[in-house]
Amino acid sequence: MRKINFVLFLGGLVTLIFVLSSCMNIPAFVPSNMIYVATQEGINVIDGQANTVVANIPINMNFGFMAVNPNTNLIYVSSPASNTITVISATTTQILTTIAVDGVTQLAVNPNTNLIYCIDNEGVSVISGISNTVTYTINFSNGQYRFMSSGLYAIGINPTTNKIYVCSHSYPYSIVNIIDGNTNNVIGNVRINDSYIPKLVVNPTTNEIYALVPDIYSYGAIIIIGGQTNTVVGNINFEFDSPVDIGVNPNTNLVYITRASGILSVVDGSTNQLITTVTATQGLTGSIGVNPTTDMIYVSNSNFYENTVDVINGQTNTVIKTIPVGEEPGEIGILY
Repeated sequence: MRKINFVLFLGGLVTLIFVLSSCMNIPAFVPSNMIYVATQEGINVIDGQANTVVANIPINMNFGFMAVNPNTNLIYVSSPASNTITVISATTTQILTTIAVDGVTQLAVNPNTNLIYCIDNEGVSVISGISNTVTYTINFSNGQYRFMSSGLYAIGINPTTNKIYVCSHSYPYSIVNIIDGNTNNVIGNVRINDSYIPKLVVNPTTNEIYALVPDIYSYGAIIIIGGQTNTVVGNINFEFDSPVDIGVNPNTNLVYITRASGILSVVDGSTNQLITTVTATQGLTGSIGVNPTTDMIYVSNSNFYENTVDVINGQTNTVIKTIPVGEEPGEIGILY
């Protein structure tokens, strides 16, 4: 009888705490330092404190892309095969809704305006993070900015200046188009004498844009654009060793570049000079995610069916943990 009374008391206590929490408006659990890795099984969720996989979100990305809004704790995943963007709650790891976008590929989020920008068959669609609907389409139909959807490749955002950068191809060169997020108008462009740019990354602190140029005729590079002048201000060359992906830590102004040889290059963003390189047993050739708060860098790796994510300490530039994940890990998103 005493045991039953104790259980009843405990249950009543839990209920009382729940009621008091609701009345006192105690905030719900807010995830932080979480890493999201796209795999064939879905999105593996890694706890950045424990460096272990703690959950899996079953979704077929179909070689899509991922973006995270740290202000709303929402994850956006594009799926080109199904022409959708899936909205996922980082708090519950549950799918909230899907947004139909024809021909969607790359996407990026401005956490300050709560707007999502994605490349699709129409050009660049602007999606409200509140209504989860397309509110505007930038179709690049004004003069020299006219490009078919197949000519749009990469997108990046500077949330501080509210500028969106979209790379398009116009043989034999590429153009980085600059969009004013306040008006959705193309306000300028920067021509780069290379034919294909699959990745753009922005450092909002220095207002510099990094365009990745893969190996073409044994030459690869990172082209650096100054956001103030909208001109090319520097480049980082990689002869016979193509860059694969790029990430930036705006707090330390360090740039991380995975290369085809399996080396991770660490570059000083103030001088554009190589500081050091990082190696791992099976190589570091995949996608990069950077947590500027913890100064940890994450690199996916599917070489030799390894299926891992390597964790690099940004202070020591060493691999501190290798985490087994699902098959063919790719895109990495960070909630910091």
